Amino acid sequence: MKTDYVRLLDIEPRLGERLTRDEFVEARRLAMAPAVTLPAGHWEAAELAHTLGPGSSSGCMIADGIVAHDLTLAGRTATHLLGRGDVLVPAARPTRHLPLSRMFGIAAATHLALLDGGFGAVVRRWPAIAEALFALAERQMERVAVQQLISQLPRADQRIVALFWHLADRWGRDEDDGVVVPLMIDHETISHLVDGRRSTISTALGRLADQGLVNRLANGTWLLARSSQALLAEAAAPAPTSPVRLLGGRPSRPVELVRASR
Repeated sequence: MKTDYVRLLDIEPRLGERLTRDEFVEARRLAMAPAVTLPAGHWEAAELAHTLGPGSSSGCMIADGIVAHDLTLAGRTATHLLGRGDVLVPAARPTRHLPLSRMFGIAAATHLALLDGGFGAVVRRWPAIAEALFALAERQMERVAVQQLISQLPRADQRIVALFWHLADRWGRDEDDGVVVPLMIDHETISHLVDGRRSTISTALGRLADQGLVNRLANGTWLLARSSQALLAEAAAPAPTSPVRLLGGRPSRPVELVRASR
């Protein structure tokens, strides 16, 4: 594997959105990270962490490409897609009680920027970069939450259409005849993305194609008809009027507050 260096603010300019123009220029020059090129394939979490080395323990930022992150429990797999600017931590601590397995799928050679000590030095000089990174991580978590919500829609065709519009928000390209989602994802992957059985998803995709709503193009990418949003309107329900329930109990010890001395 060949290791090069990349400019983190070129990968994700929003890291510097809270900096002045002069600060951005200087931070862009200094925020360099070693970039590891991963060939296509499937990587178990431990194998990926070992391959990337100790510099990946603080996390990696995807410089290009798409990474499919699979979580498997009791024979069921849930997938979410990570792309440019997203952060992954291959050496994340395993859960104490759930026998989860993690796998990373890479369809084409992909570059990961290691957020090592050099990035830490840049953050110490410009804490606003860390604030921006937290904001980006929150958006990343929200995308996962949206995908979880999509998996709860009642019908397979509604889940598929909602998924493609969700992906189109990030990767879609407007065309005269609809929105192209330039991801070559197969029926199996879609079933993991929307929590459905492969056979059910394939049948639903066939119906959607017959209706001209979701079509797979010759190059393996997908075309989404704008009229497909009508399926989501059918799934809409009135918003709950009751307030959000507050959960009781204290699963952990209350924090001890210490008064600062003057």
